[in-house]
Formats: sequence, C-alpha cells, structure tokens
Amino acid sequence: SGEGDGAERAWEPSMLRVQTILASPRVRLVRGIVTPAEAEQLIAAAGSRFAPSGTARAGSVDYRTSETAMLPAAAPAVAALRQRMAHLMGYPDATLEPLQCVRYVPGQYYKPHHDFYNACETWLEGNRHFTFLVYLRAVPGGG
Repeated sequence: SGEGDGAERAWEPSMLRVQTILASPRVRLVRGIVTPAEAEQLIAAAGSRFAPSGTARAGSVDYRTSETAMLPAAAPAVAALRQRMAHLMGYPDATLEPLQCVRYVPGQYYKPHHDFYNACETWLEGNRHFTFLVYLRAVPGGG
C-alpha cells in the first residue's frame, strides 16, 4: 500500500529505537517493538484467557491484583514478538518463557519485586535473565 493511504506500515527492524535508562542494572526502553495493529492482535490473542495473576512465591496472595492471560505461541503477532525479543536478547526463541498479557484496571497493583530467584530457591527452574514489559495501550499515568 502507498504512503498516505491510511494503511499501517509492516514492522521492520528500522522501527526499533533503544534508549539506555540505567546502565547497571541494565534497563533499556525499546520503542517500536510492535506496531499498533500487532498490539491489538496481541490483546485479541489474550481474549477470554484472563485469570487472577499469581506469583512464584508462597504467601504472596495480596502481592499482585492484576489478571494474566497466557498468549498462544502460534498466533502470528505472538510469534513475531517472540522472535524480536529473542533477537534483542541474543537468545534462541526456544529459551523464552511463554508470553503473558497482564491487565490492570485502576486500583490494581503488583508490589515491588525482583524477577529472579536466589540460590536457596533451586527448586525453581532457572532464572529470568531478561524481563520485557510491552505496553500495548497508552498509559495515562503511573504504570
């Protein structure tokens, strides 16, 4: 489709804009990882899969009040996002956790936490080396 006809441009690597927020620990802001149409497709892929969010730690019932949906890996927008994330991290796609869509409504929260486990928690499968938060809709404040 031509320029100016209202059609959305397909995603391409040149759309990525990476900004360093903090050098250590490494925090980056990546803009352009999904197009607006892909964001809507990701939300649609979550569909009616939402359930109360959990945590990996016992005794954390009041720690998180959001809802989470596991995204189907076969959905084209999910597969595309996984591939981009794997490329940015330098890890094979197969090593990524399943992608989740998390929904917060006003008043819901997730208290401060770390996305890794200490040496005493070896019963858990591996550690999370990277965490990606992809905002699919504009956040008016907070977030």
